[in-house]
Amino acid sequence: MIRRKKKMLLVVNTVAMGDMAFLFMIFFILAGNFMKDNATFTAPMSEDVERQELANFTLIMDEMGDIWLQGVRISVSEVEAGILQASGDRRDVTVNVKIHKTLERKDFLPVIEALSSSGVKVILAGDRGDPNN
Repeated sequence: MIRRKKKMLLVVNTVAMGDMAFLFMIFFILAGNFMKDNATFTAPMSEDVERQELANFTLIMDEMGDIWLQGVRISVSEVEAGILQASGDRRDVTVNVKIHKTLERKDFLPVIEALSSSGVKVILAGDRGDPNN
């Protein structure tokens, strides 16, 4: 007589997956709030502004002269090290630099020099329009 094995009934408990989805939602909502830029920025206006390629990183100098790299506040002395650490071994990185329109050359020139010495491509951001209006 041939005996057949009883088929095992496979039960997958999906309750834990719902809990995990809920936890992931909370995590991404909180992480998204922490990643918001804290810098206030008003771009300078010029008729010569052209559309540029997308940048890998964003560096913002707000109206107080504070420097923000990817939403993290840093000092001028940390600009080069921050870019090199963020980009790793890559040198084909582009950095979008947004400087508040009220800052003068003496305020942002050290930042531009630090970016230049790191060897990355620098894109200065602005808005297209008439600067006299």
